[in-house]
Amino acid sequence: MDKNKINDMYSRIAEELAISSAVFDDATTSYKAVGEYLSNNLGYEVDIYPQGSMALGTTVKPINDDDDYDLDMVCILDENIKDPKTLKNIVGDSLKESDRYHSMLGDEKKRCWRINYKGKKFHLDIVPANTLQGTNLRITNKDEKGIYTFTESNPKGYIDWFQKKQLNEKQNIIKKYREKYSNNIEPLDETKIHTNLQKSIMLLKRHRDIMYLDEKINIDNKPISIIITTIMAELYDENDSILDLLYKFAFKFESCFEYDAYGNIIIKNPVNSKENFADKWITHPERKDAFYTWVKKVKADLIESNFLGLNGQIEQADYLKSIFGTTVIVNVYKSKTLEYKNSSAKYINNKGTPTLSTTKTDTKIGGHTYYGY
Repeated sequence: MDKNKINDMYSRIAEELAISSAVFDDATTSYKAVGEYLSNNLGYEVDIYPQGSMALGTTVKPINDDDDYDLDMVCILDENIKDPKTLKNIVGDSLKESDRYHSMLGDEKKRCWRINYKGKKFHLDIVPANTLQGTNLRITNKDEKGIYTFTESNPKGYIDWFQKKQLNEKQNIIKKYREKYSNNIEPLDETKIHTNLQKSIMLLKRHRDIMYLDEKINIDNKPISIIITTIMAELYDENDSILDLLYKFAFKFESCFEYDAYGNIIIKNPVNSKENFADKWITHPERKDAFYTWVKKVKADLIESNFLGLNGQIEQADYLKSIFGTTVIVNVYKSKTLEYKNSSAKYINNKGTPTLSTTKTDTKIGGHTYYGY
C-alpha cells in the first residue's frame, strides 16, 4: 500500500475542511468590532480573542452548506467582578442595549452569549471572563437550575502549549514554502498554514461529526473536541505523517490516560492539572463508552480500510464521502482533476491528449491493513 498516496489524500481532505480565508477574516473583523463596542460602552477595557478551534487552527467546515461555523471568543473584562451572574449580565445587557447587536443576540447559553450574523457563515459565542492570575481566567457558568458559578480556565495558556508542540513543523513548512515561491511578492499568511497535527485533528472531528449524523446515536455522547485535540497533541511528534498520527490515536490513545483512586479516567488539561477533560465520563459513563466506540470506528475507517484498493476513483470517492461528507470529497476530486489537467498541458504534444480509463478492473478492496506499522 502506498502510504504517500494515503497521506496526500488525507492532506487534501483536511485542507478542504479548513475554514476559508474569507470566513476567517470576516469573523476576525466581527469579533474585534464586538470588543471595541463593549470597551466603549462599559467604561473599562475589554480584551476579546478566539479560543478553541479557531485559535488552534482546527476549525472544520459545517457538514451542511446552510449551517454556520460555531466560533468561540473569550471576553475578558478588566474589572474584578466577584459575582458570576453579574459578570455574565454586564456583557449580555450591553449587547441587548446596542442598536447593532440587540437583534442579533440569541438566547443565553450555559457559558456564553451567542451573536447570530444574518448573511454570514458563522455565529460568535462570547464567553465573559475575569483574570485570576497570569493567563488563568474565571469564566461564567450557568447550570440547568439557573445557578451561576465561576469555572477556572486558561484558553491562552492552552493555545500557547498547542502552538509550541507544532512549532518546528510549522517553521519547516514556512521555510519550504518561501524557498519554493521566493519570487512571490504577496506576503505569506501563516494562519492559513496547517501542520499534520492540525490536519489529523480536523479529519478526526469530521469523522466524528459524520458518525453522529446517525439519529440512532445519542448526540449528547458525542466525543468533545478538547479531548480529541489534547490526546492527539500529546501523542504528536514533528516527524509524524497524518497517517502516523491517526494510527497513534487509534491504537495508543489510552497512553494519555491517568486514573484516580477509584479507577476513573483522567485526561489532564496540560496547562491546569486540576482540570480533568474527562470529568463527565464519571457521572455519564455512557460518554466514555461512546468515545471507545467511535475510536473503534476510526480504526476501521481510517486505518484498516484500504480504500485505494477499490475499483477506480468513483468507488474510492464514494467510500470517502461516507466518512467525510459529499461536498468536501467532490471538491477534493475537482481540485485533483484541475491539477492533472494543468500539469498535463505542459507535456501534451501532437501525440494526442491522455485520457483516464473507464474500464472496470477486477481489483477488489483488500482486507484490514496497518500500512506497514
